[in-house]
Amino acid sequence: MGALGRWLRTTFDYNPTFPLSALALLVGLRLLDREGGLDTGTVGGAAGGVGLLEAYELALLGVALLFLWPRRIAYETTSILIIAAVVRFAAPFAVASAAADLGGAGEGAGGLAAVLGLGLALSVLMPAKLAWVHRRVGLELAPWERRLDAGLYAACALGLPLLAERLAAWTGGALSHAGARALHLALWWGAALALAPLARGLPDLVGARPGPLRSRVPAAVWRGTVALAVPALLANALWLGGESSTPLQILPAALVLVAVGGAIARAAGVDADRVLAHAPGLAALVVVVAPAEWLLGRGAPLARPGALLLFLPVAAALVPLVAPTCLRAGWATVGLALAAAPLAVLPDVHAAEGYLLALAAATAGVGAWRRHDLLVGGGALATATLAAHLAWREAGGLGGTDA
Repeated sequence: MGALGRWLRTTFDYNPTFPLSALALLVGLRLLDREGGLDTGTVGGAAGGVGLLEAYELALLGVALLFLWPRRIAYETTSILIIAAVVRFAAPFAVASAAADLGGAGEGAGGLAAVLGLGLALSVLMPAKLAWVHRRVGLELAPWERRLDAGLYAACALGLPLLAERLAAWTGGALSHAGARALHLALWWGAALALAPLARGLPDLVGARPGPLRSRVPAAVWRGTVALAVPALLANALWLGGESSTPLQILPAALVLVAVGGAIARAAGVDADRVLAHAPGLAALVVVVAPAEWLLGRGAPLARPGALLLFLPVAAALVPLVAPTCLRAGWATVGLALAAAPLAVLPDVHAAEGYLLALAAATAGVGAWRRHDLLVGGGALATATLAAHLAWREAGGLGGTDA
């Protein structure tokens, strides 16, 4: 009975009813879609799926706000708010899928208008639900957080389905392959800019705070789900539109996601900045050394030099967002990527060796100016080694004069 008793105690302490109900609903919708009972690729099927999801979410919130929280049952209330923060993004996936199928089939404007009507209804309903939560619980969501959440959700529920439908209709026709790549780049980098505020303004989550639920933990989870869901929905819309995304397109959004995770970690009392500070520089090094076809994709509108010119300033600008307490370490890693960047675009090995020699000499000079023994020693050693190598090659030691 010991194991059974522990299981029962855990069940009562950490009520799994609500997470299991959410999982059962999503699995059920997936099974209905697969068996043909609810085809979310059609307007009617999408409307049915969205209706089920919204009814479930409203029922959950009703239980939490009308029955649990008035009795100050905090654990189950928090659990429901976290589940609602995740489940609410399932509906935009269904709307985008239906819109892309309409665009690929070349159907008329009536079906598209119906799908966009679903997206508009979701865009109006979500701020109303969030206002209901804020009014009943007093959840610590700042006004700017609520406005940003409403704008991002509207973009997911209304803008991304329209994007998926247009891409499905235009790709390979009105929109060239290179044009699609450029559009993807602009959309991903714009999404990174829109998500950047989520990495700022998150206070302490550890200490006891006045107000409902005693902390901003549900608000932090709400913020984290937005940071994860928006890129997932964008990737889904672009894929439904007929094109997959490339690493260069995704990297800024990935760094913003790292920044949001770092902000939540700092608020929870975990100092991860010393590690995360190197993320922008490592991403820049990926742009320097990664194979061009993998990094940029086939038919990309720009080559590696253009990618470096675009991404290196972005990486440097993201350091304060990712690790505001370790700026010097973050910029040093970006500087390392900047120093390595010419090696990716120089025409041959000889030019690369000359660049490395100049870089080593400059390092020694900077070290002497800054009175930094490690820079002086390392730069002088590298300069001497490269100079000896070049002299040996010019003397015929490597066959450099036999050509």
